[in-house]
Amino acid sequence: MRQIIGDARGMISEEQSVVRSSVQAFMNQLNNDQSYLPILLREGQVGPEAFQIAIKNQLNYFANELQSDITRFSEENAAPKIAPNLVAQAITRLVFAMGSDAINMNKEQREQWVEDVVVMVKMILRGAQAD
Repeated sequence: MRQIIGDARGMISEEQSVVRSSVQAFMNQLNNDQSYLPILLREGQVGPEAFQIAIKNQLNYFANELQSDITRFSEENAAPKIAPNLVAQAITRLVFAMGSDAINMNKEQREQWVEDVVVMVKMILRGAQAD
């Protein structure tokens, strides 16, 4: 999961949004034959309790990193920040829950998955800025 964060930050460019870069980094890890992400997505739901707890701890780490990024972005752009911890949790849970669906998708379906998740994440972010 830490690899996903590093990859996402490395993919950010003027041509590609932070959201798209992050979702694409997640999908790249899902497609990587050396990645443990498919195992984590499957076993995090049905595996042994100790494994599920370890996955939950990693998701919390991921959400904390995302919360820091959201807070920093809000401060840099003078954007209102409504409960960045909940926004980060919502995004993290959404991407990982939907990621388990993407495991068995073909290439075209995965491309659509990326598009759908990017829109959903942006909706969460925009909703968090509304009063």
